[in-house]
Amino acid sequence: MKPTTRRLVSVSALIFVVWVVGTVVSIVAGWPAQFGGPGNPNNVAEEFLSRGTALSPPLFLMVALIVFILLVPNRRWWGMLGVAGLCLLAVATLIGSLGEAFAPTTPDVPRAVLVASGVLGVVLGPALLLFGITELIGRARTRRQPPRVS
Repeated sequence: MKPTTRRLVSVSALIFVVWVVGTVVSIVAGWPAQFGGPGNPNNVAEEFLSRGTALSPPLFLMVALIVFILLVPNRRWWGMLGVAGLCLLAVATLIGSLGEAFAPTTPDVPRAVLVASGVLGVVLGPALLLFGITELIGRARTRRQPPRVS
């Protein structure tokens, strides 16, 4: 695997681990998602499926992340699809994290938790986007190079 691909997969895996830990902590602590309106602290596990939690996105985005990570190492068009998907998830992560960070404070979720969610998203989202764009550029350059004749 090329170094750029390895970095992209590593950052993606780190984001997945952060999301899983965030999900577990939020469910145990009863911290529902606040972006888009306060969630129900008594129903965090169920709301995680569609809305996410204070520290993690909804389940379908986590599944999408895994699918895209698995596609990335392939050098065919679906590998490029995986990289593009990770770039889109990076933008969604940034938007969702900022939405949580700037959501109105409620008694259910401490302000520090919302700010921590925002900080993680502002660091990890752009990092994923940067590595994804770097990988896309590298793949585009590789495709345009003429075949070498020995």
